[in-house]
Parts: sequence; C-alpha cells; structure tokens
Amino acid sequence: MIRFVAQLLGLDPEQPSLLRRKEELVLDLLGKGEMFGLDLVEASNGVLKRGTVYVLLAHMERENLIVGRKVKKVLTRKDADEREHETVIHRRIYRKGIPVAKVVKVDAGVHSDPTGLLPSGD
Repeated sequence: MIRFVAQLLGLDPEQPSLLRRKEELVLDLLGKGEMFGLDLVEASNGVLKRGTVYVLLAHMERENLIVGRKVKKVLTRKDADEREHETVIHRRIYRKGIPVAKVVKVDAGVHSDPTGLLPSGD
C-alpha cells in the first residue's frame, strides 16, 4: 500500500521514508489543532502540495493516524437586487486520530495496551 500511495504522490516507491516524513509533518501540524487540507499545505512551507495532500490524508485516515469529518459552511451573498443567496460548502477538517492500540510486550501471553482502549479480558 505504501508503494502505491508513494507513486500517487510522485515519490520514489523505493524510498517510503519520504512518505513517512510527510505523515510525520501532518501529525506534527495537527498536534496544534484541527486543520483543513489546504491549511496543512500552507503551514507545510512547500513540503505538501495542493494536488496530493488529499491523497496523503485519505491514506492516513485509512491507517487510523488521523480522523476527518465533514464541516458545513454557509456563505451568504447579495445579488444586484439586494436579495440574499446562500451557498452551502462541505469541507473536511482533520485532527490526529486515537492511536491504534499496539501490543508493546508479548511474553507468555501477557499483552500491554498503552492506550487503555482494549478490553481487559478479565
């Protein structure tokens, strides 16, 4: 999957670390709060590009690294006759996802869940 996404982003698929660096950048930027895709592009100082940021964000959502949600924005404008017209725009805003519970230590059937999200099984 990383090779496929790397190719879509115009990266050398033999160097998936480039994709990881972009993922780390997105996670770092989202550590400051929720952001829209184009806000991430602007905040990245040229590292993320408009044409590929949403491919990267979709990949990161599938990997549960981030969570996106739809936000409705209503724009109001007046026409020449001073009548108001509303336009509804749906955009996605992103935040860091809840870390996927990972097994830190597997030893003789002992599992550790650093997130506390898994059922204890007791």
